[in-house]
Amino acid sequence: MYALTRNSTVSLTDYGDYHKKAKRNIMMAMLGFSAQKQFRDARERMINNVLSTLHRLVTGDPHSPLNFREVYTTELFGLSLIESLGEDVSSVYVEELGREVSKEEMFEVLVHDMMMCGIEADWRDYFPYLSWVPNKSFETKVFTAIAKRNAVMRTLIKRQKERIARGEQRLYQEIREVCGDEAVTEDDLPRLPYLNAVFHETLRRHSAVPVLAPRFVHEDTKLGGYDIPAGTQMMVNVYGCHMDDKVWDSPEDWLPERFLGESFDAADRYKTLGFGAGRRICAGSLQAVSITSVAIARFVQELAWRLGEADEGKEDTMQFTALKLHPLHVHLTPRSARRRVNSN
Repeated sequence: MYALTRNSTVSLTDYGDYHKKAKRNIMMAMLGFSAQKQFRDARERMINNVLSTLHRLVTGDPHSPLNFREVYTTELFGLSLIESLGEDVSSVYVEELGREVSKEEMFEVLVHDMMMCGIEADWRDYFPYLSWVPNKSFETKVFTAIAKRNAVMRTLIKRQKERIARGEQRLYQEIREVCGDEAVTEDDLPRLPYLNAVFHETLRRHSAVPVLAPRFVHEDTKLGGYDIPAGTQMMVNVYGCHMDDKVWDSPEDWLPERFLGESFDAADRYKTLGFGAGRRICAGSLQAVSITSVAIARFVQELAWRLGEADEGKEDTMQFTALKLHPLHVHLTPRSARRRVNSN
């Protein structure tokens, strides 16, 4: 998250006066509870725009798979412009470049390029304790092992697909029972427990990053039975926490039911660390929960989803992120014209 100066980001700054001031300003202006109420209409327009685009693409060519990432990120970036600038702009004139910069190029410069710079870095140069992470030259030596892994993964993915299909149908039925033909809104979220379970289980199984940003230890600390001296740099292994079979039953499986029923404890939600935790929790977590939950509900409410055949086994991601190396393509089938909500 970019904050008050061009050289600093809130998520990577040390927990000091700058971090506190920057995060407080961001929460007040954009991401806090009051600001979220202010931008609710903008969030609803964003989701409506995504759905309108998807419906239009399906109507134009119902048999071709769609690049969902392309449609969704375009609208999400527009929302971020509204929240930060007060308006969604199609282009801006950049005096230093002497030309107009389109919205698409702004996204590349402000979001994509910065993320790719982090992805392309060799993290082991900065964090020697991550030296166990394979590099590209090592990967070429284990081609046979990868081929075997892929064969096993295809079997597991087939099993997972069946479970996800059942989950989609269960979620659709819950939405129909609670909302009928009315479009799901943020007001409906407390009445949709399975949707909430789908969100938390997806966050657990497919975290945005496998490790949290580095943290600096200011004083001698004892953590989990270990003595951590002041000056230590630490990183939380989110993937390890989310896939620990001592904490989660069948952690490899996508099972929203683990967040439901008598065996579920509300504290279980805090075992997922996709947004971090404590004072350094992601400032955008409130908005992320609202947007993602409503978007999932609306997308399932209006469309039936199926992966493109060539995408079913794609598990590769871009190094230290969960961003797919190749965007997944989906086949969509409108459920009913009655439940369509046009964008404003």
